[in-house]
Amino acid sequence: MEKIRKLLKRTSGFLTEEEKSTTDSLAKVKKLDIGSLSEEEDNFLRMFRLMSNIAPKAVRDKFDHHFPQATLSTILTTNRTFINNNLFRIINRKQMDLMYPSTGYTSSRDYDVTLMICLLRNLSTISPPSLGYDKLPPATEIGDGADLARIKYHRNLIAHADKDELTTGEFNSMWACVSEAVCRLGGTGYKTKCDDLSQMSLNKDVLIHNRQNLSEFRSEMTSLQTDIGEVKHDQTILKEKAVHFEEGLTSVKTGQTSFKEEINEDLQT
Repeated sequence: MEKIRKLLKRTSGFLTEEEKSTTDSLAKVKKLDIGSLSEEEDNFLRMFRLMSNIAPKAVRDKFDHHFPQATLSTILTTNRTFINNNLFRIINRKQMDLMYPSTGYTSSRDYDVTLMICLLRNLSTISPPSLGYDKLPPATEIGDGADLARIKYHRNLIAHADKDELTTGEFNSMWACVSEAVCRLGGTGYKTKCDDLSQMSLNKDVLIHNRQNLSEFRSEMTSLQTDIGEVKHDQTILKEKAVHFEEGLTSVKTGQTSFKEEINEDLQT
């Protein structure tokens, strides 16, 4: 959690005046009837539900706009060579199976946020954010690419949090940034969804249930990192084999040169 606090403190200057106003009003309207939940637990739970329940739907709406279901399979088939050659470090085996199923058809309904953002940033016409997709964009930068980066950034913060708690300051900063991005990506209808979540009454039972979802969410992230590690390991083995092959080829060439020299000497004598 200290990691989150440092990151938020460092990026606090990325909030617009509108977002700051949103955080101030949110602190007043958010229900305080949280039962046996501490305020910090309540904050974390709301943020997690925003990231796991609402943000993915907004990203999917944007994904379906660029890759309609009717043409999704064709687009993926057309770009399969590019995906195999350039995205194998990002897309894991499970995600590849979802994109190219042996039976049936592929659908964005089965895609997680990581996969959708990966395909949007590499196959769509969306302009990339100025700082790339792995850093939090400045609040003044408005665009689909920047909003996707905001969701990706805060999703990683939640996934790697040390404790299931957020201070009110941390919550307000994260909520304003992500909810604004969600509404821009998915449309004005998402404002009602975000407002409803901000005022929803939560209790310990909801927290316990969502901790299971959070555990699965973190396992998914770990699995993705493991798959990437396996790919890098395979790359290392291939590079070692290539080095051995080159050494063997050099040895053969040296032998050929020596053989030719011996033949020339024999001919001269």
